[in-house]
Amino acid sequence: MVAGSNVDIAKSLHILGDTLDSTLSLDQHVNSMVKTCNFHLQVLRHVRQSVTRDVADNMACAIIGSRLD
Repeated sequence: MVAGSNVDIAKSLHILGDTLDSTLSLDQHVNSMVKTCNFHLQVLRHVRQSVTRDVADNMACAIIGSRLD
């Protein structure tokens, strides 16, 4: 109860790009990031045949790096 009002407790909270649960662990956030990175790497497989290895490496690093930062 806060200021005489009941406050519902959420199982998780998405704030500033991070997902926190009621125990303040980052498990949900990490799982979400892994799913997102895997999705983007799978998409990269479709264009892999059309680009050089260096370009593919740079694209993968840019995609994954931007998600992790």
